[in-house]
Amino acid sequence: MKTLGIVLARGGSQGLPGKHLLPLAGKAVVRHTIELAGRTDALDRAVLSTDDERIGAEARGTRVEFLPRPAELATSTAPVQGAMRHAVRAIHGRDDWRPDRVALLYGNVPVRPRGIVERGLALAEKTGADTILSLSEVGKMHPLWMHMLDGDRIRPYQEGVGAAGTCRATGNE
Repeated sequence: MKTLGIVLARGGSQGLPGKHLLPLAGKAVVRHTIELAGRTDALDRAVLSTDDERIGAEARGTRVEFLPRPAELATSTAPVQGAMRHAVRAIHGRDDWRPDRVALLYGNVPVRPRGIVERGLALAEKTGADTILSLSEVGKMHPLWMHMLDGDRIRPYQEGVGAAGTCRATGNE
């Protein structure tokens, strides 16, 4: 079974501009994910999908291929699935290589448990699931980032902390 690892790293972050290139432990944030993808034996091939040449340069010297992403697939509203499909089609078109499965790795997540990719792929194979999503307990997650669904409204998890007011939840959020 051929597995393609796709590292997604959009250049136009609005919340924290340039977040993929910010330094963390001596290297760019995205470089941690690139290196993980490059050393994971469970991935037969790995690509870095980005619209930003500076982010793409982080793949140099690794076994991860830089795959330029079209601007329309790198907006804040572009669905992740579009970027994934583009990567699979581009690799297939480039050299007729088609994966049986895909492992998606977000470039702005520099720290992951050891072996998480391998365990996720093994679980998918064992259970026949078509999607495996890794989650973690909230633990010490900062309350400003935590929200909860209260009926049809999204509100801060901790009252008095976070954004003021509420917003309506829709099927697209």
